[in-house]
Amino acid sequence: MSQDISRRPRKPQRPPSGYLSEGEQAEHLGIDVRTLRRWRALGKGPDVTRLGRLVCYAPEAGSRWLEAAEKPVALPLPRARAHKPRLKPPAVPRQARLAAAD
Repeated sequence: MSQDISRRPRKPQRPPSGYLSEGEQAEHLGIDVRTLRRWRALGKGPDVTRLGRLVCYAPEAGSRWLEAAEKPVALPLPRARAHKPRLKPPAVPRQARLAAAD
């Protein structure tokens, strides 16, 4: 007795009003959806809200995350001059040194 159980494809769910979908959040941040998913898997990126299987983002989550990620721009340090090897004074022959001592 075999039954033919066919699964209906799930229709895409829309996030509740006031929340952004993955695609909308990715567009807001100017990144690919796959990057946003990877960040979520690594625990990076904006805060996520899960409603069952549905992943959505609060509209201010992306802005908060960007502000927290901002770092002050460090000014470049002045370049150090290249070290020039110190030259030894020219060698004076021993006889000349003895003659100068007299």
